[in-house]
Amino acid sequence: MISFTIPTLVEKVVEENNITRLVKSEGELKCQLDTSISSEITWEEQFPAQAKNSTLFDYFSMLKLSKKDNTANILSQLKVIYCFIVFKQGQELSFREFTRLFNFSDIEYLKKLAKAFKDVFELIYPDEKKTD
Repeated sequence: MISFTIPTLVEKVVEENNITRLVKSEGELKCQLDTSISSEITWEEQFPAQAKNSTLFDYFSMLKLSKKDNTANILSQLKVIYCFIVFKQGQELSFREFTRLFNFSDIEYLKKLAKAFKDVFELIYPDEKKTD
């Protein structure tokens, strides 16, 4: 399996000297990619509404063609990537837990995340450039 990382940004509530504040913490989620049929099963189990209308690879293809980097598109990409990830034993995350690793309130972070997703999408289904 191919390994890759996704940048994370988590906000935590910190209390010091009776002052409560939010602290952002950047990190990386180390993942392994699985493009087997098991990713389609995850898609059907986790996202039944979307699975009624398209397979994971159809949905993935639609997103890959999209040039938008808005939060709605990034959230859709997050769903797809979640289905392709193999978590280490004992480190499985529900989709809700997975989404908590990504904070959409930081524009610079969103740019990094969008680039990482494009890189992951290229790993899942590379553009083939034929030369004759």
